[in-house]
Amino acid sequence: MKKTKIIMAIILTVALALSVTVCATITVNAAAPTAVCAVLVSECNVGTDDYYVEADVKFTSSTEFTAGYFSVKADDLTLTGASAKNAVGGNAPEVQFEASTNKVIFTGFSNSTENDFRSYTSLTLTLKFKLNDGATSDVRKVAIKNICIADIDEVKFVTADAEGTADTGHVHTLGDDWQKDESSHWKVCSTCEREVGKEAHDFDEGVVTKPTCTEGGYTTYTCKVCGYSKRANETVPAAHTLGDWITDSSYHWHECTVCTQVLDKAAHIESNWIIDTPATKETVGHKHKECTVCGLHMAEAEIVKHMPGDITGDGAVNNKDLTRLFQYLCNWDVEVDRDALDVNGDNVFNNKDLVRLFKYLSGRDVVIF
Repeated sequence: MKKTKIIMAIILTVALALSVTVCATITVNAAAPTAVCAVLVSECNVGTDDYYVEADVKFTSSTEFTAGYFSVKADDLTLTGASAKNAVGGNAPEVQFEASTNKVIFTGFSNSTENDFRSYTSLTLTLKFKLNDGATSDVRKVAIKNICIADIDEVKFVTADAEGTADTGHVHTLGDDWQKDESSHWKVCSTCEREVGKEAHDFDEGVVTKPTCTEGGYTTYTCKVCGYSKRANETVPAAHTLGDWITDSSYHWHECTVCTQVLDKAAHIESNWIIDTPATKETVGHKHKECTVCGLHMAEAEIVKHMPGDITGDGAVNNKDLTRLFQYLCNWDVEVDRDALDVNGDNVFNNKDLVRLFKYLSGRDVVIF
């Protein structure tokens, strides 16, 4: 009997490795065991990131069975795992599934040297599914197809199909507003708060905004589905276009001819006296002051006719002229009436002129020119 079971196990192993089509060609005689398969589907952790669908697949048979396999078809679901939940008649079998074919295989074969072939009259396996991206329906159908269950003693197979449906009775209530982040958009059911229809943005070709004097340029890309927009290709602001100086009595400034922004506003900086027309012995001269930045005339005055010894040009001869002449001869940057420098009449500007002016102001009997 033991030898027979070993032979049967080898035959069964080969048979389970064959396709469903091969299984369908095996002759099932009248004495073949009967089997019933039922599927109970439930949803787990609804409304959370760990949301999944679970299907309990239960097999019962009038005779003992040791191994089997079946294929799985599910709506909007991807099979992610299979495990034994409970077994009647022996320890739980090993369970495997092929992700590429959605085929589940369970075996009660033992790897021990005693060749312990576990057999069952009832067996429940649990399948776990994840929700496919973009799925919105709350009706989850799980179909168990092309079931092959093996009786280890006679190597007879019973085939059957079964399916189960999870229907929570809930239909998503979706508004017009999209939820969105930098990469995706989705809607949220106002009842169960589940994210529905999440997918990547579908951006348009972009709208270019050119830079202005105050703002940089950029390209705006907008999702054609949810309206989410993002900026890219940003540039720095363009340079201002400046006109001539604008002034009032206290300040000068520029104004951009494009955006009218006021720039470079500052108080005037007054220059020293600038001689426009020097005075002579016969005519009055003219002088003015202006802003050294913008050139605005800030003050103007006449220069009195030439007076001998009036170095400062203020119309009087006094110690200010003596000091100014001394500064000039020391190479200071001072304003002088050059026509009044040669006070001794020798056509040379030097210390002799300083001495002559000093004597004149001291009341000495000297002549200045």
